[in-house]
Amino acid sequence: MNRALARLWPWFFTLDTLIYLILRIEVWRIFGFIVLCDRFVLDILVDLMCETKDYRLPERLVGRLLLSLIPKNSKLVVIDVAEGTAYCRKHDIPNIGYLKERRRLYLALAKTLRIHVINGEKEVNKVHEDILKILKEKEDV
Repeated sequence: MNRALARLWPWFFTLDTLIYLILRIEVWRIFGFIVLCDRFVLDILVDLMCETKDYRLPERLVGRLLLSLIPKNSKLVVIDVAEGTAYCRKHDIPNIGYLKERRRLYLALAKTLRIHVINGEKEVNKVHEDILKILKEKEDV
């Protein structure tokens, strides 16, 4: 990817995400629905960081704008598994390095943004319980 495209790509993706947010999420929230998103802003940010090799993206204006699209009362959860486990579970992963880079970024962002990290290597019902526990937590006032 050339340097100019690497700088523009996050802006286009952020605009696309904003449109998606309005049309597919906010409309439902206005009507009182709770919306569960699997792979959304945090995932987009990690993907953009990897694609552009711009690991300071969350500090840049476009990264901060992208993060601001997360609705304020959202509950974010990162389900973490070792790279080898993820590689065995999914068959569309190009290589283990792909997973190592992304896992490192997810965990760094989770720490910086104070996002809950759940051990995804536990039994499915325990992971489910951990997620429900987080969802039931009171909002910080």
